[in-house]
Amino acid sequence: MKEHEIDVGIVEFDAIDTEFKKFLILWDTKIKSGDKLILREADDSGELSGEQIEVKVDYLVRGGKDGIESGYVGLSINKIELDDKLVSKN
Repeated sequence: MKEHEIDVGIVEFDAIDTEFKKFLILWDTKIKSGDKLILREADDSGELSGEQIEVKVDYLVRGGKDGIESGYVGLSINKIELDDKLVSKN
C-alpha cells in the first residue's frame, strides 16, 4: 500500500470529510486499489489550510471505459477513522 498526497478544494474536502462524497475523479496516476490518499484542503489559490483527511481507495476504474474519460481514473474511497488507524497498527 502506497500513500499519495492530493490537494482538494474546500467544498470537495468538506463533502468527503462528512462522508457525503465517497468518490474522486483524478488524472490517472500510479494509484492502486488499497492505497491511502492524504487529502489536503486547499483554497482556490492553492494555499493549504493545514486540514487533511486520510482515505483508502476501495475500487478504481481507469479511463477509457465505464464512462471515465481516457487519462482519468475514478476512485471509490472510504474515510479512515481514528479507530481504524489504531486497529491497523496493532
